[in-house]
Amino acid sequence: MFIDVKPLIGIIDNEIEELKKEIFSSPKLVSVCSSPDDSTLYYFKSQERLCKKYGIAYDVVDTKFPQRAISELSVDPDVHGIFLAFPMPKEYDEYELCRSVNPMKDVDGVNPINLGNIFYGKEDFAPCTAQACVRIIIDNISPKSKKIAVIGRSNQVGKPVGLMLQRYGVDATVVSLNSYTLNLKEITSEQDAVVVAIGKRHFLKADFVKQGALVVDVGINEYEGKVYGDADPSVAEKAQLTPVPNGVGSVTSKILIKNVFKAYTLNKK
Repeated sequence: MFIDVKPLIGIIDNEIEELKKEIFSSPKLVSVCSSPDDSTLYYFKSQERLCKKYGIAYDVVDTKFPQRAISELSVDPDVHGIFLAFPMPKEYDEYELCRSVNPMKDVDGVNPINLGNIFYGKEDFAPCTAQACVRIIIDNISPKSKKIAVIGRSNQVGKPVGLMLQRYGVDATVVSLNSYTLNLKEITSEQDAVVVAIGKRHFLKADFVKQGALVVDVGINEYEGKVYGDADPSVAEKAQLTPVPNGVGSVTSKILIKNVFKAYTLNKK
């Protein structure tokens, strides 16, 4: 069956309302990009709609000098959240760009300081998509002692998801997999939950998962004008599956909004 994430989104909305009680003017979010592709531009439209709904000022900076822009935004008192849109052109060093973001304005948790703090459970911000995956899992199963596979090892999803699922209080048993893992199907079919973030349309088939498992599909794969996940729809006949679209992405967007309000409160202290 497909998982309905609306109840979780409602919970996050309540958390946003609590943060808004501490705010007396409009927060501002700025997305930084360099020659964005069509999918990034589409995502910016989604960000703009959500920001308007929640009373957040929003701007996009498209520049050939993203590091300079990030550095300027990081010290601008009128900017509370900075979002880096990847991919960036290959001539830019992703690590240096991420390192340039003020950690207290880093609403998508890309700065190495925030990523490193995940080890200690002390991060102000973690990558929004990773947070969405973990919250969906906790909302649908009790992760303690459960076996969970994470397919994909990106800094934005795979690695932080694995760390957050293993932290005290969550206590899952996590295995990290990738496209080069031998006997991948045999491993995933033994798991209580699978997070798939590999960027391959319909990569995960029904015979990759056990009956009744939870599958969190992070994939956004465009093909012939439509968007597809990393999991084949047939997985929903055997397991609980987040839909694509209207699954992980919807939760991620709300977490981003929540993080903008959180950044406002941090930067006003």
